[in-house]
Amino acid sequence: MNKNRLRFRTDSNRRPVGVGDVVCVCAVPDLSGMSDDAQKQSYPVFKSAVGKAFEVTDFDEYNLARLEFDIRIGPERGMHTIWVEPYLLKVLRKNRANNNSLNRTRDSYVPRYRGNTWRRAG
Repeated sequence: MNKNRLRFRTDSNRRPVGVGDVVCVCAVPDLSGMSDDAQKQSYPVFKSAVGKAFEVTDFDEYNLARLEFDIRIGPERGMHTIWVEPYLLKVLRKNRANNNSLNRTRDSYVPRYRGNTWRRAG
C-alpha cells in the first residue's frame, strides 16, 4: 500500500488509525453533499454513533473508515455500516495484531529454565 495514503489515516489527535483499532466517533460528518432524503436517513444513524466505541473493519480508496454497528431501539434499529473520515475519530485502543512487539507466536511465551531463574523463550 502506498505510504502517502496511510499518511491521511490519522484521528483527531493525529494518531494513526488502522484496521482493527477501536475508535470513538467524535462528531457527525458534513452531510451537505447528500440529497435531503439521504440526509434524513443518514443523520440519525451518524448521531447514534457519536460517543460510542467501534472497531474499524476496513478503509476504502478515499481513506474513509468503515464502522459496523447495530442499533437496537428506535426507528433506525437494525444493522448499519457507516464510512467516516478518520479525523472525526479518536483511537481508544490499537489493534494488537498490528503491534510488532505484541505479535508473537504462542511458543515464544513458553518459559525456559536458566540456572535458578525462569525466563521467557526468545
